[in-house]
Amino acid sequence: MTEQSQPREIAFPRLLDRTMRILAQRDHSEEELRRKLRQSVQRTAFMQQSEPEIITDAQLDKVIGWCHENGWLNDARFTERFIQSRSRKG
Repeated sequence: MTEQSQPREIAFPRLLDRTMRILAQRDHSEEELRRKLRQSVQRTAFMQQSEPEIITDAQLDKVIGWCHENGWLNDARFTERFIQSRSRKG
C-alpha cells in the first residue's frame, strides 16, 4: 500500500518571513494579505513540486495579530494610501 503523507503546517517564522516580504513592498488590507499568504504557499509547493504546506486559520490569525501589534498592518492606513494613490491617477 502507498502511504499518503499528511500536509504539514508551515512554521510560524517562515510564515512571518513571507508576511514581512509582502508588506515591505506596499501596504495591504488584512483580507488581501490573508489571500496572498495562502497563494504564496500554494505557488511554492507547485514550483518545487513538493507536498504543499498548509496554513491554518489559527496560524493566519497569529501572524495577522503580530502584524497589527507591531504596526506592520493597518487597514485604516491602507485605505488612506489607496485613496491617495487612486486620486493621483485621476
